[in-house]
Amino acid sequence: MLKVQGLNVAYGQVKAVREVSLQLNRGETVALLGVNGAGKSTVLLALAGILKPESGKILYRCGDNYSGNKGNGIIRPRGKPHGIPAGQFDSTSGQWVDITTMGAQERVRLGIALVPEGRHVFPTATVRENLLVGAHIRGDNEVEADVERMYRLFPALYEKQRIPAMSLSGGQQQMLAIARALMSRPRLLLLDEPTMGLSPKLCEEVYRFIEKSSAEGLTVLVSGEDGRSLRQICSRALTVVNGALRT
Repeated sequence: MLKVQGLNVAYGQVKAVREVSLQLNRGETVALLGVNGAGKSTVLLALAGILKPESGKILYRCGDNYSGNKGNGIIRPRGKPHGIPAGQFDSTSGQWVDITTMGAQERVRLGIALVPEGRHVFPTATVRENLLVGAHIRGDNEVEADVERMYRLFPALYEKQRIPAMSLSGGQQQMLAIARALMSRPRLLLLDEPTMGLSPKLCEEVYRFIEKSSAEGLTVLVSGEDGRSLRQICSRALTVVNGALRT
């Protein structure tokens, strides 16, 4: 589904990511491990189109789809992503597209969603309004149905749907950030340190969500420092050391 070849990313004169190459297969859950400052977040931000790489290539297989169960809340994308020219999308051949120079919005339309470190919910907007923001790139009439699916997936959000996001606990804000990303109907979900600052109980809830997503065919790349827990729920793990992947 995703191929990264020789990716280099810098902040000014400081190289944060060096010659990173990796491949993600459809329906796979992969852990991106490393200590704080190793470069994990930089890799995810580059894959999401938020940071522009100095060099390297990012290829994405647009036609890949997954057979998610809509009733359980993990949403199945259908057809050509809204807003992507027909020449860039072939749902039958699953063609590889070079997305290296594409911006974040274009990548969201292709099915790549990022849940950034620190959650970044809109604090004064209600839970429901935050969810609708996640669907702003869509052009279909099923948004309301997907909001209801998010409530089934994360029941605490249903109970607090009309209150500002800043009133939620840290764990609830993390669930909201994940649900908001799912509202775009992603094929590839990037999770940056999703359990940071959460209690062990809430960490387990996040891990169960990741396992469920994987079982239903969503491709997930999740970063973190807790290698023991992530290795238990992921099909494989990659380790970042000083901006480079360690083999």
